[in-house]
This record gives sequence, structure tokens and C-alpha cells, in this order.
Amino acid sequence: MRSSIGSLAQTAAKELQKAVRMEASDSNGRCQCVTCGTVRDYRMMHAGHFVAGRTLGVLFEETNIHPQCPRCNVDLGGNPEKYEWFMRVRYGQEEIDRLRGRRREIVSMDRDEIEQKRKAYRRRIKIQEVRLGRR
Repeated sequence: MRSSIGSLAQTAAKELQKAVRMEASDSNGRCQCVTCGTVRDYRMMHAGHFVAGRTLGVLFEETNIHPQCPRCNVDLGGNPEKYEWFMRVRYGQEEIDRLRGRRREIVSMDRDEIEQKRKAYRRRIKIQEVRLGRR
């Protein structure tokens, strides 16, 4: 039985989030929280989203996803003031505005488009597994 498009999109999103955390890590697999600076193994970090939501408008926007420690992402609700400062320095106000606008956009993808994204994210993860010496 085939999974729903929604569950396929969530699976692809999890793959993207893992790829982002891995790609942000150093050769020892450690990455830094973009809001507080805490450094931990990528497996102990969350994929924090600047613009919250699971709509297709922002779900696969990579500039919206960065490593965050569990404290900032969960306990501090994403640590929004520091996240916005990071985003402004890294990408500028124009990108912040674009991402915020994407949250309200109605975006549709078919099963094949989402599956292609998932496969591309899996390839990125495999590359990082080799780089980090992990399987």
C-alpha cells in the first residue's frame, strides 16, 4: 500500500533536515546551534525552522532550516529573536520576508516531485555518511 502524499512529504522533510544538520557539521560530526552557539553531535541537534509550519510553501526551503539545540528549539520556542538576528546576518531582510511570505502560499506537489526530492536528500545523506565515516 502506498503512503499518502502528506506522509511522503513528511518523510522527505525529515531526510532534508538530517542532510542539513550533517552538512553543517564538522569532520567529527559536530555542529553549532545557530541561536546560542552550543556545539553537539548532529544527531543530538534539531533542525530548527525559522518560519514554523509544515506547509509545502516552507517545508523544503533550505534557508529556513538550520541546526538548533533542543533547548533553543523546544524550550525557548525556537529562540525567535536570536534566530531572526542569525537570519538577517546570514541572508538579509529580503530572504526573511520571502520565507515569511512562502508560509501563506499554496504550493502543490505530486508524488513524483516529492519522491525526487526525497531521493536527492538521501544522496546528500550518503555523501555525508562517507565524509563522516558513518554508515
